[in-house]
Amino acid sequence: MKYEETHLSYEEQAQRLLDCGLVAEKAALMQRLQDVGYYRLSAYMAPFRIYDAAGNITEQFIPGTTLEKVWIHYLFDRQLRLLFMDAIERIEVSLRVKIAHLHTRESGPFGYADATYFPSWKGYAKKLEESKLLLKRHTDKETGITTIVPTNVEAVDSFFNKYGDQHTALPLWLAVGMMDYGTLIYFFDHSSQALRNEIAAGWKIDRGSLESWLYALRVLRNTCAHHGRVWNKSFPFSPRIPSPSHNKFWSYVYSEKAHKWVRPTRSMDGMSEWRLNHESVTAFLFVCRQLLKQIAPSSHWKNRVEDCLHNAQAKGINLAKMGLPEHWESHPIWV
Repeated sequence: MKYEETHLSYEEQAQRLLDCGLVAEKAALMQRLQDVGYYRLSAYMAPFRIYDAAGNITEQFIPGTTLEKVWIHYLFDRQLRLLFMDAIERIEVSLRVKIAHLHTRESGPFGYADATYFPSWKGYAKKLEESKLLLKRHTDKETGITTIVPTNVEAVDSFFNKYGDQHTALPLWLAVGMMDYGTLIYFFDHSSQALRNEIAAGWKIDRGSLESWLYALRVLRNTCAHHGRVWNKSFPFSPRIPSPSHNKFWSYVYSEKAHKWVRPTRSMDGMSEWRLNHESVTAFLFVCRQLLKQIAPSSHWKNRVEDCLHNAQAKGINLAKMGLPEHWESHPIWV
């Protein structure tokens, strides 16, 4: 199929939306389109579009849809992304610290730099070099003088200028700060089972779930870093929900009779049918909350999320579309 869309001026883009039923002042709409772009803004317009009889989304808006309503969703999503980035930063930093501490405990500060340190990691030596963890020297053909090739990273260059005569790699506690998040996860993934179990136990989660969470958080991190929509998005690469044998609270349902979250029973009379959807943004909220309880117990992240969601709900945002149930604040994972 040939792509038929052509360039439209901001005025033409605004007029197209107005013709489809969006309620807005044209000048204000044009400004929003200049600020964030038609394509990005259209993602927040989707919940307000009309579906035809066959269930296909149309270009037409539900009557009464205003630019203000759409923009409220856009701003809410931005706040949510910033909250996730804050949580992921804390989790990531803690993972870097634990990896450095446990590996150097077993192999010293430079053991990781051996190309055979992770036998099953193809391209490990190349990854170390690409990450600027190894010393590089250059020999001038004319003069024969050998010099250290600068990385333009102050901490790295400072180390090699001081210790480069004796060491060709950074100590791991410095190196982990140079690894990108993907490399860090691979480092964790190729670590011994005992080491991974130790990290997972410290965070009070089973190893299998933690491995899934770290990869899923990588997807969320990339989405947030590239300013993608998260609030009502379904994530195909999503965190695994721990089994009841590892953590019973993840399977809890709400009992209207008891006014609390309880373990599901065969008889579900008076209990909600809600189940945590692992592909929803709520699953990521719960994952971050679970980890931050252990990593940063004095953090106010939980309160800031609650304020954000309360304000969003007060402005008419449907939190159910992000998988959030009623009484979510009293869920045992969240409290």
